[in-house]
Amino acid sequence: MDHRPRLRQLLLLILGAALPFLLFPSREQTAALGTALAASICLAVLVYGWDLDGDLARRVAQYGPNQYTHQGMLAAVILLVGYGSRSFNALAEADLEHERAKSERLLRSVFPEEIGRRLQAGEQEIAERHGDASVLFCRVIGLDRPAEGQTAEAYLARLHAVFAAIDRRCAELGAEKIKTTGTSFVAAAGLPMYRPDHAEVLVALALALRDEFAAMPGIAVRIGVNSGPVVAGVIGQVRPTYDLWGDTVNTAQRMEMHGLAGEVHISPLTFAKVNHRFECSAREGVEIKGKGAMKTYFVRGVRKAGRGP
Repeated sequence: MDHRPRLRQLLLLILGAALPFLLFPSREQTAALGTALAASICLAVLVYGWDLDGDLARRVAQYGPNQYTHQGMLAAVILLVGYGSRSFNALAEADLEHERAKSERLLRSVFPEEIGRRLQAGEQEIAERHGDASVLFCRVIGLDRPAEGQTAEAYLARLHAVFAAIDRRCAELGAEKIKTTGTSFVAAAGLPMYRPDHAEVLVALALALRDEFAAMPGIAVRIGVNSGPVVAGVIGQVRPTYDLWGDTVNTAQRMEMHGLAGEVHISPLTFAKVNHRFECSAREGVEIKGKGAMKTYFVRGVRKAGRGP
């Protein structure tokens, strides 16, 4: 008996069931179509047999007395295949949820939480003016270059330890770390969500960093803080970043540049917002680039109870 017609029928059946895999390669469709393919193969085997030498009428006549058994077996096979497909879908959904969570964590590590949510929701252009916020510039002194004889791995490990401590302090005190450049970083408070104590948050952060790094041999921080209106937004498409612009930002950088190692240097605008909580000492006639002579302040520490400004 020529088996080729039956073989061609079986191959065409399998090819027809497999074709959608090539046309629709998504996970959910692949799982659903996989069930159909597996059930088709099982049905073909039960009807035609592995030897492919019989026809449907002969097999029904041969297995007629046991037809319920065979139908039950077929139903069991299809149910098992369906269960397997459902399990595959569950695993695929769990994997998709894991990737989504990982993407959300990455967004939160690169952008402020509110900005990350908006980007994930599909918002593409984010540019906002914040009328009252504070900006902090900090330079870590003593890490500009590897020490003599220090390996690149050891140098980077020390940098990592320093900036991990900065990240931890920002998270503890509710400040937003905006960016890191070399051995400097920028933080802000009062944006993207407003909070009235933004200046106090950054000064508390500055004091915490000053005290923490004072205990590290060979490392000190020079910090400047300023308050006022800020423009913030996301720029770039390939590697988008969240950044700040405006005179408030420039003045905060000048506070850092004209400060001293181990000191927290603040502008008059920030001083007016934090003087009730922190003890400060004035610096008269400091020549600030682009501003001329200014009266600025060094923050000494938290004001003790009972001691007013």
